[in-house]
Amino acid sequence: TECRDGRLHVKIQNSKFYPCYFPGQFIHVEKRVFRVGKVYTKIICPPCEEVCSHCAPAQRTDEKIGDYPKVSVQAAVLLSVIIMIVFFQ
Repeated sequence: TECRDGRLHVKIQNSKFYPCYFPGQFIHVEKRVFRVGKVYTKIICPPCEEVCSHCAPAQRTDEKIGDYPKVSVQAAVLLSVIIMIVFFQ
């Protein structure tokens, strides 16, 4: 972890730093693990004051923080076709 610009920034091993905007915020992390494959996990942000000496006020955000799995265009099209088939039956 590190304190930067009045915010706590967290990371897991060999990942980049992600900002915490408020306590309890989820940060989604995608990690490639040897002999396992991709692993998705989340970090829960602690209160900034527990780690940093100078903290900006907590700020709720709808911004997605972290590595969200990307849905492929093919999967989205397939899902749309399935929904249409079910709907029009």
